[in-house]
Amino acid sequence: MSVRTSVLTYILFATLFLSAITAADTSTQNRDVKDLYDIAKVVDVANIIPVAVIGSGPAGLVAAATAARAGYYCVLFRGPRFGGQFVDALAVENWPGVSKMNGYDIIKRLEAQAIGWGMRMDNQSITGVDFSCWPFVLKTSSGQELRALSVIVATGVSTRKVFADVPGKNEYWGHGVSPCAICEAPQTKGCSVIVVGDGDGALKISRAVAFYANEVTVLTQKNMFSVTTPDLSRKKNNTSTVYNAVLKEIKGEHGQVTGVIAQVDGTTQFFPAQWVFLSMTPQAQSDLVRGHLTCSPEQFIVTAPGTQQTSVPGVFAAGRVTCVQYTQAPVAASQGMMAALDAINFLGQAGFNREWSDKLKFQLYDPAQ
Repeated sequence: MSVRTSVLTYILFATLFLSAITAADTSTQNRDVKDLYDIAKVVDVANIIPVAVIGSGPAGLVAAATAARAGYYCVLFRGPRFGGQFVDALAVENWPGVSKMNGYDIIKRLEAQAIGWGMRMDNQSITGVDFSCWPFVLKTSSGQELRALSVIVATGVSTRKVFADVPGKNEYWGHGVSPCAICEAPQTKGCSVIVVGDGDGALKISRAVAFYANEVTVLTQKNMFSVTTPDLSRKKNNTSTVYNAVLKEIKGEHGQVTGVIAQVDGTTQFFPAQWVFLSMTPQAQSDLVRGHLTCSPEQFIVTAPGTQQTSVPGVFAAGRVTCVQYTQAPVAASQGMMAALDAINFLGQAGFNREWSDKLKFQLYDPAQ
């Protein structure tokens, strides 16, 4: 036997061996799900939700719509802010099939679509969880205790705590003040733009906006930038930087930004602009599940590669609460669909089918009651 033949034979047997191991692992995983999450356990359980979705942004609404369309009883908990940060977007141009629409209108369309397919909406928030038992325990803001066969966490991120004390920030949020250059940069065509922040985040925003804007001014509190990505240190010709600058106020007229007031080296200055981008580090809204699910050092929920499965079988996560790199709403929506499909697959492995759905119909939690 030649060396070449021996190598090919080895590769063939190694491939078959690995395939057998993978098949065995998958079979064992499916068997474990059926053993640990046996649908027969829920016979006497009240307030059941086959698919519970926590969060009402693009990820949550698409997840709920997908599950409901597939015929699964699904309840979505709106949380403290319906639609999440997406409702602040005045002009969304990267939503598939829509040339331009504001975020609130897109959210309302998603809501109507999901309700049309049978999703139940609950205005409450989920304030506590227990994923150590199954069905999973969900505690509501009104003190109810519900039991979920599967859970999709889509609680998003928060960024508005940064620059919280700056006058004008909240007033003009969504009307010229934005944290997202990818979302809003095309709207800055022909405008003067202020970017406020330090480090890579501010420089990434300035580079994205400089392609459209007439001029971009970066205000940083530092006396130099600490850049971890070398390419970011190369500025565009229409971009300038003001060091030792502290943002004091965002000014505007008739509901639109006109500029900012900053203190530069102790001197108060006015910088005219039609747009202000605030470089803000997103904070994952994972407090609810922290300690129950594996999270990254930055507190984003960790999911298995290629799926939305968290560290607890039957609990899935989607959208910005899982993701640092991709921050766009269409990405969150697609993850919501993936999470719903993962949940449906999990329920099937646990033995939940149409027959069990009929058996449990009088034990289901109804938000309307």
